[in-house]
Amino acid sequence: MPAQSADPKAVLVTGSTSGIGKRTVELLSSEGIYVYAGGRRQADLDMLDAMDNVESVRLDVTKPEDIAAAVAQIEKGGKGLPGR
Repeated sequence: MPAQSADPKAVLVTGSTSGIGKRTVELLSSEGIYVYAGGRRQADLDMLDAMDNVESVRLDVTKPEDIAAAVAQIEKGGKGLPGR
């Protein structure tokens, strides 16, 4: 397995609409890392979209259809994720 870059193109943060997840999004995006911010509540996701380097992803990790849609959205974005 090839070594992963310490400087990823993009990252996915789940649970990004509150608490530790939200703070992680804030810190990573402030460092210039592109963040796909996953969460369930659209109103909260809309607020994250206003941040630099952040794209919201509607994602409930307990629903396979949400996971598939999130993967498709991220792949369409062309930024890639470590390990993909």
